[in-house]
Amino acid sequence: MKGVRQVMFKKVVLDVLNTHPDSYWRIRETDYWHFVEPSRHRHRLQGWKIHVSATPDTAADILGKVSSVLVPLGVAFKFVGTPDLLHDSLSRGSDPAASGKFITVYPNDDGQFRDLLDKLHTPLTDHWGPRIMSDRQYQGGIVHYRYGGISQMTRLDDKGAVEEMIVSPDGSLVEDRRVAWFSPPSWLSDPVEQPAADAGSTKKSKSLLLADRYQVTGAIRHTNRGGVFRALDTKTDRRVVIKQSRAGIDPSSDGADARDLLRGEAAMLRRLADVAVVPELVDLFDLADQTFLVEEELAGRPLQDLVTPDEDDAPPPSDAIVLNLARQIVKTLQAVHDAGIVVGDLSPGNFLMGPDGRLQLLDLESAAEVGAPIPKLRTPGYAAPEKLESERDDVLLATPEMDRYGAGALIAALCLQRRPVTRPSGLDTGSKTSSPMDVMAADNPLIHALNPLVHGLMAFAPEDRWTWSRAERELHAAARVHPSMSTAGTPAEPDPDQLIRESLLNMISALRPQAAALVPTLGTMRRLDPRFVQAGAAGVTGVLLQAARCPAVINGGDRDLDDVLQDALVTLSRWWDRNLGRPTVTLLPGLYNGHAGMIWAAADVAQAVGDSVTLDHALEIAEQLPTRWHIPTVAHGIAGTGATMLHLWRTTGRWEFRQKALECAEHLVDTAVRKGSVGVRWMAEQNTPTAHNGIATGTAGIGRFLLSAAQILQEPRFAEVAQLAGDELVAQARLRDVDVLENGRARTYRAAWWSDQTDDGRTPHGWWGGPAGIGAFLWSLGADSNRLAYRDTAAAAAAAVRYSAPRAPLGAWWGLAGDGHFLLDIAGDEGPTSAAGRWAGLVTALLTSHATSGRQGLTLYDKRAVEWDFATGVPGVLSFLLRAHHGAAAPWMTPEPGLAPQVP
Repeated sequence: MKGVRQVMFKKVVLDVLNTHPDSYWRIRETDYWHFVEPSRHRHRLQGWKIHVSATPDTAADILGKVSSVLVPLGVAFKFVGTPDLLHDSLSRGSDPAASGKFITVYPNDDGQFRDLLDKLHTPLTDHWGPRIMSDRQYQGGIVHYRYGGISQMTRLDDKGAVEEMIVSPDGSLVEDRRVAWFSPPSWLSDPVEQPAADAGSTKKSKSLLLADRYQVTGAIRHTNRGGVFRALDTKTDRRVVIKQSRAGIDPSSDGADARDLLRGEAAMLRRLADVAVVPELVDLFDLADQTFLVEEELAGRPLQDLVTPDEDDAPPPSDAIVLNLARQIVKTLQAVHDAGIVVGDLSPGNFLMGPDGRLQLLDLESAAEVGAPIPKLRTPGYAAPEKLESERDDVLLATPEMDRYGAGALIAALCLQRRPVTRPSGLDTGSKTSSPMDVMAADNPLIHALNPLVHGLMAFAPEDRWTWSRAERELHAAARVHPSMSTAGTPAEPDPDQLIRESLLNMISALRPQAAALVPTLGTMRRLDPRFVQAGAAGVTGVLLQAARCPAVINGGDRDLDDVLQDALVTLSRWWDRNLGRPTVTLLPGLYNGHAGMIWAAADVAQAVGDSVTLDHALEIAEQLPTRWHIPTVAHGIAGTGATMLHLWRTTGRWEFRQKALECAEHLVDTAVRKGSVGVRWMAEQNTPTAHNGIATGTAGIGRFLLSAAQILQEPRFAEVAQLAGDELVAQARLRDVDVLENGRARTYRAAWWSDQTDDGRTPHGWWGGPAGIGAFLWSLGADSNRLAYRDTAAAAAAAVRYSAPRAPLGAWWGLAGDGHFLLDIAGDEGPTSAAGRWAGLVTALLTSHATSGRQGLTLYDKRAVEWDFATGVPGVLSFLLRAHHGAAAPWMTPEPGLAPQVP
């Protein structure tokens, strides 16, 4: 059935085209869109275009009628490729500015645009579809319109993000902003007469009175489903919360949508008013095609704040708090089940910790009576496997076992301060891979005591999940655990080389050498240039080259990886030759989000396979990279170009790259702003000092490049400025003592964190902007200068990394993989039995606890889908594992100080 749905839309269009045999058309397919264009058609640069909305169940009929209008007129259009993709675009998590756009019509001129509005609206009058928020709705129907680019014209902003552009009347380029309200360019007015009532389709005012009663005072959040607002009930003078649901969002196969979920939540609030602490239902009303639920505003702290704190240095909850909350979760859900109700989609967002310490139950839109059909809402990490495995059209009945699984995941999240592993216990019956709870149980007595309960509640088979009474007994026993009690056992780990090999094969199979984007990207990563390191081809290229330097990996195992890998590298080199020279207004100097990292990857793979054509192409572009720029950093600026020039000088021996590295370093020395006798900063955008300390976008990365330049180029003056950067970071460090549990006992370490010098003063985690990247620079600086202050602060940064490791995400730049690289730097000097060596082992174990066994390779279970970007996805984690197990130098680090050119 699913396969039939995937091809149904295209067949509808082909059937229409076949009724016009004398005209010539082509259908061009991408990952998301199918373009339908007359032969030799040339799109306008920009203009008014038409969008038609639909739901998955009405889309085929709508597409047939729209095609029947457009094909005889020779008008080009595109449509979303499959019902599943359309369904995803209508989910609450999708972009509100793009949601609902099923068909896009490209009129040949503005006169045809006006004619087509009526020609399309008339046959679609009886059809229904959701409002498209970025567009003006035409006569209350499913036809919408907006002004924007038609022939894609893009440019890269200074941070490597792709911007859609249009041309203003004076010839300048202006961003084609895709926002969730009708917003034509300033030089245009609406070309269509609209009834006055439609004025509400523009951006809403800041002051809003709903139902002549509720004065909106602020927004809690906005999603595609609608907003959640704080408001004042002017009738009673009470503070309330208002939830909004738009028509057509979260559609189900039975015709229901988010409005029905909100009405169901209202019913559940009434049912559970005397069962658990839930908000009082105040009102439920409809306005036009939207539904609003009004409930009392409860005081308290979201449980989500405790599970995933914003600050990296936030202390974990005490054992007493974890046990108390675990008991309340179990008792609350048991009471709900006794009332015949299943919550259905449990997560930390369902609970508020009241001022008296009691848990309050929120967001009951997925709740249902036991045995009744249950909404398909499911939060990764917390949803039971039977929900995860159900198809969109399946009817799923509510069972108490679903909530038991969610309760186990919640308790794991409290213990680890992170979303738990999505893979349920026992999913792979042959797996010996540990869970993160297993890994941390080796050090933490409470986690060791609660681990059986978590595994029992999260059993794969619903009938194997523990009852509430058994869960209560286990919690009672866990309360008797003494902090000094030793933990038992070493968690099992998969064969690392098998894991690496299978992951490499998966990565190679994901390559799309005929596409402009070599690997698929998800979410916000789609906005970035698909060639760059962070989210594109350069990151994958670097990891495959790193693997090629590990004979034990490519020559072992039961699958022949060597030939596959070498073929992939040849394919990559040819892909780079085709894609290096795409037109661009300006070459960006950044290593992570700029052309410098792209050139690094292309040159390396070309050298590895002996491809002189691609190598010459890459080096020709490298010579054009700027050595002066208004951004100084590694990720987006001159330090990134400088690092690349050092790398090319070392790998090619060409003197011009040494000269360009020298120019980059001199520019950074010249633009450094000294802070009295100690410290230094650099000016960034808007001529303001850099607000960040980290290695990617701040002082540490600039200092690390200057340190490398000083040693490779034999220029001591660069080291002097690098030391000033180190002094700045030492002075900015926030030091405090922290207790770290190791083998069941608390050990005290001095830890260091750095806060961004921004309005929110955030304390970030990871390599990009947190202690890992800063510590890596300070550790190298200490080795160069023999100054203990740098090494001591780096060691404190390592303690900070260990302190927050259990709750860290998994990726290379903001998670455990980046942390691990830093810890391996220290362990390489101090040995594997040092504190850093032990902590690097812990990081490795935590990362592999998110892996499957057998042929599946590495999967990051804190993700909704497999992601191939280096920053947060599989490639960055795989790069760390290659280094941890085989010592393979990781890509995208500044070259190690003191290395001479490899080619004379």
